[in-house]
Amino acid sequence: MRIAIGAQRSDIVAQFLIEAVLVCLTGGVIGIAGALIGGQVVGYFSTDVQLSFSATAIVVAFLSSTLIGITFGYLPARAAARLDPVVALNHA
Repeated sequence: MRIAIGAQRSDIVAQFLIEAVLVCLTGGVIGIAGALIGGQVVGYFSTDVQLSFSATAIVVAFLSSTLIGITFGYLPARAAARLDPVVALNHA
């Protein structure tokens, strides 16, 4: 739709990338929070198991979530930006 009203290819790619990265970052934050809360729950109910989380593991999880968002956001963004306006309207 944006192609048909005159959006630049770079605008479309930027929009797709921003949306994909935000979705993946949100998922990453929810996943890290879930792991931390789950660890606390396991520690509360079990004295035999003690979980520890390193800052490095949390940063790596967050960065991998961001990398996935960039990678899988760029591919459809590139394809969408290359569409002919008539084809883009036909798919909408």
